[in-house]
Amino acid sequence: MKRKIVLGVLLVLAGVVSLGALLMWGPVGSTPEALATQVYDLVQGDKEVVVGQVQVDNDGTYLNVRYQPDAGLCLREVHVCVSDQSFEWVAPGSKKKCEDEGGVHRGFEFDPCEDDYIVTIPLAEIGALVDLCPSINIQAHAVVENGCGEQETAYANEFKASFEHFLCYCPAP
Repeated sequence: MKRKIVLGVLLVLAGVVSLGALLMWGPVGSTPEALATQVYDLVQGDKEVVVGQVQVDNDGTYLNVRYQPDAGLCLREVHVCVSDQSFEWVAPGSKKKCEDEGGVHRGFEFDPCEDDYIVTIPLAEIGALVDLCPSINIQAHAVVENGCGEQETAYANEFKASFEHFLCYCPAP
């Protein structure tokens, strides 16, 4: 009798674990989907004063990093270093250092300033396999200028740091 009860409890537990896995990862055959836009603060200086936003999204083919400084500010430069591996801080504009860290670098300078700018990078270039729901590491830097021509450096999420960004999620059943 005890053996039947233990066997029944084990079967119930196995069913609960299987159901939990389905709810977390989606039905068999479901495919990961691109995340909705994730928004990070664009912070300036060691005191991390928020001076805008950086939005990150993807469509399954391209990673899009959009810089949007606050009103009255504009962009003089943007630099993005993206890797499927974690990496140490990379000096802005250092394409070689970014690539040495296993990353992909994009950098642009503007004259006149831009109020809004999107950097687009093919996911395949990063090495990201979207169907495995990976995370990537991003360092997004900008030089922000105010109406008086003063310029300051700013980063997405945290000053002089990269951050982990999840490329996709697995849908629920």
